[in-house]
Amino acid sequence: MAIVDDRTWQCVEPFFPAPKPRRARCPGRLPIDNRKTLNGILFVLKTGIPWEALPVELEYGSGVTCWRRLREWRLSGVWGKLLPFLLTQLNDSEAFNWGRVQVTRNTSRPRTGTLRQLQRRKLR
Repeated sequence: MAIVDDRTWQCVEPFFPAPKPRRARCPGRLPIDNRKTLNGILFVLKTGIPWEALPVELEYGSGVTCWRRLREWRLSGVWGKLLPFLLTQLNDSEAFNWGRVQVTRNTSRPRTGTLRQLQRRKLR
């Protein structure tokens, strides 16, 4: 079960970092490739299951591996580069119905102040 098909992967693969080189002595396990990990991340986000509940049978790696890779990619700026590219692709393809899109703002800054000050603001 692949969420990211071959055509999409060819477009987005350059955005992901190359795997780290393995040590010569005690190299450890082979890392799971980025495509499988991306499929695991998308599966968890789509279904809403906990990371630990990612089924091993899907061969996306463990949930912890997917979560760790998501964190690494977020910190390295992969998602910041990938999102505008995907939005441009969706907009150009005309296969996406923008009439059903609802935009919300979840990036507002938290209010500052003590708990008592925040409670006073709510009462006003």
